[in-house]
Amino acid sequence: MELAYQMLTRTGRSFWEVTSVMQNSIRKGDYELAGHAMWELLPGSMPYLRKRFLVISAEDCFGVITKEILALSEIGDGTALPRGLALMGTAQKTR
Repeated sequence: MELAYQMLTRTGRSFWEVTSVMQNSIRKGDYELAGHAMWELLPGSMPYLRKRFLVISAEDCFGVITKEILALSEIGDGTALPRGLALMGTAQKTR
């Protein structure tokens, strides 16, 4: 008997583990792994990813990246999230 609803990605992985991998990859500057994790979360999690990118940019990236991420999230097209991921992946980190 299933006790709780599990959030899964498009290939059946744990939503929360994939989200963690994405954020840790951004912190380490591993754009390839972060991109794969983001792909796992799309397309069903776009609103969540927009919010998460704002948090990651504020917590982990040095400078005014958050304003750029906010502008990209307002665009909301298919290229905004990959561009935001690229910005965060190459930004200087605070941790």
